[in-house]
Amino acid sequence: MKQAIILGLLLFLTGCVQVNDSSHISKVEVVDALQNHNVELTEGAFLKNDIFTSKLNGVKPWYMR
Repeated sequence: MKQAIILGLLLFLTGCVQVNDSSHISKVEVVDALQNHNVELTEGAFLKNDIFTSKLNGVKPWYMR
């Protein structure tokens, strides 16, 4: 039981590590990869105050009523 707790704690702590490396994949690389695989990309217009961008069968969330 003690080993399971230690293992769980170790896995939790290794998942909390932040990387300070700036060599992450960029937006340009993602767009290029998608276009190379013939994925059609379109510009989207999202409202900043509306987190639901699709209709929910005419039902609004409880906090928007």
